[in-house]
Amino acid sequence: MKISGKLVLSLVLVFVLAHDTKIILEEAMQGNADTSYMNSSANKSINPDERGMTADKFKYEKSWHLENPST
Repeated sequence: MKISGKLVLSLVLVFVLAHDTKIILEEAMQGNADTSYMNSSANKSINPDERGMTADKFKYEKSWHLENPST
């Protein structure tokens, strides 16, 4: 049984991404502010705290939604 090179490369890529994702999730679940595992510019662009966002930005605004959305 011969395994193709594309299959091997795909499996390696999946395992590398899964490992990185596991690191990020474990660090996030610990609740500490240590973001050394992440690129600092990426952290600043996606982290609401770093961008100065407050809970007010996440309040539900009824006027932003349709009263009777069409399906």
